[in-house]
Parts: sequence; structure tokens; C-alpha cells
Amino acid sequence: MMESKTLFPIAKITKAFGFKGEVGLQPLIMQYDDYLFNKQLSIGLNEKSVKKVNIIKTSGSKKKKLLFSGLKSRDDAKQIIGNYIFVHLLNGDPLN
Repeated sequence: MMESKTLFPIAKITKAFGFKGEVGLQPLIMQYDDYLFNKQLSIGLNEKSVKKVNIIKTSGSKKKKLLFSGLKSRDDAKQIIGNYIFVHLLNGDPLN
């Protein structure tokens, strides 16, 4: 029997930084940091319009800046402001 997956929003993309396409986040859950590097991530306006991404680079301590696969410029980053970062959870994962 295949386990079902759920998309759960953990952060919202709020700003574009620099020239390489880095983005700033607003966390939606306290433990979002734990999920950024341990689960498959997707970006989209809602669960139906997501695309899978990987984190290429991270910087900052309190206010994280991330560079995702597929973002190559500040203009790319500006286009995803307002999108959410979703984590792929399996039934039984802590947030379910």
C-alpha cells in the first residue's frame, strides 16, 4: 500500500535579494528550519500550482536568504514573491 503525501506550507517568499536570485522568507511555523533541509520542497501559490525545487545556497542567521534551483537573477526571484514554500510530508510525519 502506497503512503499518501501531503503538501504543507512552511514559509512565504517575501523579498528578492542581490543579483543571483536569492529570496527572503517569512516562516509560517516555528520549526520551518528543520524542514528546509530534510524534506523535498516545492514552491507555488497553492498546493495545485507547485514545482519541486532544491536549495542551492543559504545565508543569514536570523533572517534567512535562500537560493533555489531555477533562480538565476533578481528578476527570477521577484516573480516568486508571494509564493509559498511547501514541504512534502508522508502520513505519520510530525506535522500531519
